Amino acid sequence: MSIRPFTPSDIQQLKEIFEKNGWKMKGQVNDIFRYSLKKTNLIVLTLKFPLRLPKIRLNLPYEIANFKISIVFKLWHLNDKTIKIIFYFLKAFKELTEQVFLEPNISVEGNIQDFLNILNLILPETIKNETERSWLNRIRTSLLNKRDHFSDQFNQFDKEKTEKIVNILKNSGLNPSFKQPWELKKGLPKIRTSETLLFSNEDEKLDEFFILEKGFITYFKDLIYEKLYIRTFFESYNPYLLSTALNYDQNTEFNFEIHVKNWIKLSRVFLNSILDIINNAKLNINEFMTFNPEYELLNNDFEGNICNFPLSALNYESILSKELFELHNNLFESPPTHFEVIESSIDNYTKAEAFIRNYQFESATRLLNEALKIFNKYHQKKAVISVLLLLRKIASQLNDRHLEQNYLQNALNIIKSEGTPNHFLINIQYKLGKTYFKLRLLNESINHFNEVISHNKGKVAHSEPNGTLNNSDNTLKSIGMAFIYLGLIYTEQEKLAEAKLHFKNAYEIGKNSLKVKLNFYLHRAIAYKQRKNSSQAIKLLTMALNSFNEENLPLHENIFFKLLLQMAEIYLFSRKNKNKSLYF
Repeated sequence: MSIRPFTPSDIQQLKEIFEKNGWKMKGQVNDIFRYSLKKTNLIVLTLKFPLRLPKIRLNLPYEIANFKISIVFKLWHLNDKTIKIIFYFLKAFKELTEQVFLEPNISVEGNIQDFLNILNLILPETIKNETERSWLNRIRTSLLNKRDHFSDQFNQFDKEKTEKIVNILKNSGLNPSFKQPWELKKGLPKIRTSETLLFSNEDEKLDEFFILEKGFITYFKDLIYEKLYIRTFFESYNPYLLSTALNYDQNTEFNFEIHVKNWIKLSRVFLNSILDIINNAKLNINEFMTFNPEYELLNNDFEGNICNFPLSALNYESILSKELFELHNNLFESPPTHFEVIESSIDNYTKAEAFIRNYQFESATRLLNEALKIFNKYHQKKAVISVLLLLRKIASQLNDRHLEQNYLQNALNIIKSEGTPNHFLINIQYKLGKTYFKLRLLNESINHFNEVISHNKGKVAHSEPNGTLNNSDNTLKSIGMAFIYLGLIYTEQEKLAEAKLHFKNAYEIGKNSLKVKLNFYLHRAIAYKQRKNSSQAIKLLTMALNSFNEENLPLHENIFFKLLLQMAEIYLFSRKNKNKSLYF
């Protein structure tokens, strides 16, 4: 069957059908029935169930939470049969809204004035014809800008209540997770990377996520059924607002984590209701096309540029952000479950990296030691090792070899006792070998370099076109460098046969790794220079410099300048050729 895209008359006909039946495209806060259309024959139908406070009338569109259920489908073409299907859904969804009545077990009657004061402080002025996504984003921005007013609740919620919410989520099948929703894969605004905890149901074939932010929560569960994409969803900006108004620590009737548990259950019930509607329709699935939800729903070519599929508020904020950042999952051994571990520790870690780049080592060391305490507190051993490696880098740049060796040995002890990814072990063994080499403790250096080689035994290098090792084979750089250092040590010890063998192994690896190749020439040239063999040193340096081209030079600038410096020194001090030295 060939697809016939919606024509302008098809789009107009569908708009008339939806609008006459009370469905809105704009997606404003008070719109219960929402739809979106694409010329690619995609239709989005979304119902909203707002959870509002009973017995209180407000001029602003305040909601404790809002629930949504949505179905997305793509038709081969628009005809009498498919129009009949659309009418069925409109009727069934309307009947569903008539069956659902949401009233929270939350009362602010004894705290009305405090509650209204908080709302007046946080909720922005309404804008005529504003979409709900824009309205919620302005609330999020207001919460962010006025956090000082909630400092007590922030501290209390973060330290005392987050754990209760995490336990509720775990009991609901939602566990701390490194997995990210497809709508957030491009990254998050920088400030959100250190205050976003993700939970997911790993047993589900599709996404089921809970996103816990400071002052905002989002839940959704997705399902593909009979070629229809379904999402049940809720979000709330009230964790701190209600906590403040109801004196969270004193009012035993308000336990936010219990409401979270009930809201998750309710959302799952909504999903079952949608499945019943679809099953009762007895659809001919041949009328529907399969499609890629991520592509269709994030590609904003909807009619009126409005997509009423319930994407997370984080997604909307990310779209507006000029720059996106990845979550720091690479630092963690297990997914974080507390804000403290990702907030102050990650913030300190990233600031320390910037301080190191600017040679502000004292400030960097102070921040890293603070981060180390928090990472240790939450048993994030992988992060502890990462901090120790940064501290080693500082010691290395300060030429404090004994302190450098101490940090590396502590990291190695953690790996041996706790167990962490293999690349950490190889990296640390290599750095220890290099440190002992500089300390002239050659036997210890040999032991660590041999450990590097034994862990990598049997691996084959694969290189990228620019001569760098790809990410999966990055540890092969360590084995190449280990062979180089062993060759230098055995040369110094006059064990020439062993030195020759290790240099040969390094040369073979260098064929697939430009970095190893350049270091092979550099270190051997330095060794020849120290033995007053300037001709052989110049030959090796020339071979190294001839390996550069326009593509790989930017990736290896550091070693390029080291090669030039060595060449200049040889011509200046060994050959007494000042002009040639200045040339380099």
